[in-house]
Amino acid sequence: MKLSVSVPDELWMKACRRIDDDSPSAVVQSALSRLAAAAATDYQVRPMSDEISAALEAARAHVVADAREMFQAGYSQGLELAAQLSYQELEWIVQTGGVKAAKDAASRGPAPGSYAAPIGSGLLAKYFGSYADPLDSVEWTPSRPTTEGIDAALHDVWQRVTETVDLTGGDAEDAEQQ
Repeated sequence: MKLSVSVPDELWMKACRRIDDDSPSAVVQSALSRLAAAAATDYQVRPMSDEISAALEAARAHVVADAREMFQAGYSQGLELAAQLSYQELEWIVQTGGVKAAKDAASRGPAPGSYAAPIGSGLLAKYFGSYADPLDSVEWTPSRPTTEGIDAALHDVWQRVTETVDLTGGDAEDAEQQ
C-alpha cells in the first residue's frame, strides 16, 4: 500500500531515533507493528485482579526507576561528550542523532581516502559502544534510555549554544547586559 502523510519534523526525528533504520518505510512499519501488538484481544483483559494490578505497578515502577537512572547516566555522558566536540561536530551529531551518527562514523571506517564523518568512531565508541565500532571489537551496546540521555544532553548543549552565542564575536547574553 502506498500512502502520503504529513509528519511534524520533531516527531519524525524522535521516531527515527527509536529504531535502527531511519528509512520512511521502516519507521512507519515499526510504528504500525507496535500499535498492532498493543491491541488486546478479547481474552487479554489486564489486569485481572487488584493483586495483579499492584504487582504490575510495582514491576513498572522498578523498571521505570532503572530506565531513569540509565537516562541520567547517559545525560551525564552526553555532557562529557559535548565538552570534547567542536561546533561542527556537535551540529552534525545533533542533526543526525547519536546512534545514527555513531553508525555513520563506524561505517565509513578508517579506509584511506574515504569520506570521513566529522567525528571519529573512536570517540563515539566510548559513548555509543558497538554502534560506533567499525571493527566489531567493542562488546557492549548502550541501552535506549542511555542513548536517549546522551542525545538529550547534546541537544540541550546545542540549543544553549545556538540561543546564546553571537558568532560574530561574543556571547549574546554579554551583549544584552552591556
